[in-house]
Amino acid sequence: MAEVNAGKRSLDEPGAAAPAKIARAAPPADPRVKHALMLMVQNGDAQFTAMAQACDTNCSDADLRTCCKQTPDTLHFTLAEPMLNGQEAANLHLSSSAPELPVHLRLAGLKPWARCLAASVGEATADAVRAQYGRVQGWPAGLATPAPRKTDDLHLSMYRGHGRGPALGRLVPGMKKAVAALPQPAAGTARCGSVQGMRIAIKVMGAGYETARTLIVIGAVDEPADGIAGEGDGDVGSPAAADVPFPAAEVLVLAADVPVPAAMSNEPKL
Repeated sequence: MAEVNAGKRSLDEPGAAAPAKIARAAPPADPRVKHALMLMVQNGDAQFTAMAQACDTNCSDADLRTCCKQTPDTLHFTLAEPMLNGQEAANLHLSSSAPELPVHLRLAGLKPWARCLAASVGEATADAVRAQYGRVQGWPAGLATPAPRKTDDLHLSMYRGHGRGPALGRLVPGMKKAVAALPQPAAGTARCGSVQGMRIAIKVMGAGYETARTLIVIGAVDEPADGIAGEGDGDVGSPAAADVPFPAAEVLVLAADVPVPAAMSNEPKL
């Protein structure tokens, strides 16, 4: 053994070489994270307003109402939940093709979920929502575009648990009962009313709605009559072109928070 070890030097000996360190790759500066791509809605009709008021009246816990209620400026349909980095999210934009926004969306009944109060949709409304998703362009190369959501997955949340699911679950039955007791809507009016799809938004899960930034519509610049490019035309092929017109009711990119539907019941995770 003495002969075998004679040629080896202990690391404690002066001049002994240190073992080579394994190089570790630095994490990406702009990692991909889950985003929520949403169709934001506003301008509910009288039936929708009555439903919302009935829910609010029967949510007796003021703190719970503050925590769990989707305020009018945050009501939305989730279109997809793609994994994107910040630059990839910024590159998403809308085509100028029809159907343009706003779009009228009829709501059906309430979802049979225990800890989330949400309106469902029928096939016609689901098709209208998916048509808007089809206008989204600029997906990163090599990334599979998320499939459009099935009708049963599309919903408009009125109250979500936000960490207080059990407490909300105790009040949801009373809110549903109050909605069921509303006068029968007039012929041609949806049971839960209707809303207007106003703009498309994207946000990072967990970020606030106040982090909104505008996405432009690509391909909406008109050619001057003489065929000469007008002043400040910019590059209409780039979603960063600041001078492309932005219709008032088109697109917002937000950066944050939509629950992922549960695998079996489609109820959002709370």
